[in-house]
Amino acid sequence: MPLIVGVLVGVILLLLLAFAVSYAAGWSPRAPAETDLAAIGQERKAQFIIAAVLGIGIVTLLYGLGEPERQAKAFERQRETAVERGAHAFAQYCYTCHGYTGTGAIVPGQGVLGANLSIRRATGDRDEDRKTYDLLTKTIARGRPNTPMPAWGLRDGGSLNDEEISELATFIMFGNWNEVQALVAPGAPTPEMPEGPSGTGDVLARSLFVSKGCVACHTIQEIPTARGNIGPNLSTLGREAPNMKPGMSAQDYIRESILTPGAFLVPGFQNLMPSFQGQFTPEQLDALVDYLSKLGT
Repeated sequence: MPLIVGVLVGVILLLLLAFAVSYAAGWSPRAPAETDLAAIGQERKAQFIIAAVLGIGIVTLLYGLGEPERQAKAFERQRETAVERGAHAFAQYCYTCHGYTGTGAIVPGQGVLGANLSIRRATGDRDEDRKTYDLLTKTIARGRPNTPMPAWGLRDGGSLNDEEISELATFIMFGNWNEVQALVAPGAPTPEMPEGPSGTGDVLARSLFVSKGCVACHTIQEIPTARGNIGPNLSTLGREAPNMKPGMSAQDYIRESILTPGAFLVPGFQNLMPSFQGQFTPEQLDALVDYLSKLGT
């Protein structure tokens, strides 16, 4: 409800209340000659009651006008607290598989890359942020079957309660990744990070596929760390892509899937992949699309 509408409604309600109280008290303006002293006293009491009620109502109305701002500040303080606690939890439980900055590290003893969490940031869109928050909390609580991601929720055999899981998700969406490393306990192991993009052609494409965290969700047989099963197996994508969307070439389909993944969903898979719009240079994107379009051919 707009603020001016709330003010008008409040004023109208106060006037109606004043009328109701004065009517119930039997007060009406009359000349002093028409009544006795007792009646005058009763009317003055009624006037005092009306004034008191109106005063209380006005104070309440003015207080209520500032309530949205107070609620917003309280919510912001709660989120800051959640982010701070979530950062400590991430530094304790998560950094070895996801790296200090959330971009994904080599999972100890598994040789596969942890998911890139840096792409799960809040966007400011309420609906999209709610979906991201739900995805994060469910994944943290329940884990990912057939992946290194364990279930952390108490109900699923883990060690974190709902509040701690919520704080972790809030940190991933709103926190500062640069704070994590300083929070890690002295002497704790250093995460093994994948090499950054390098080379040209297929070499560059494979390094991009690893460094951007794609291996956490997809399988490509020729890339040892690419054993994810959250998204489709891409090992034969070059053979399958030309038939995925009638009238669209394999390269156009792959490019669309990278930049606008929700435009077409492979049957049996959910719309979980974020857009990688703006995360590649034109040369990098061309190399990746070219490489993927040749897989299995």
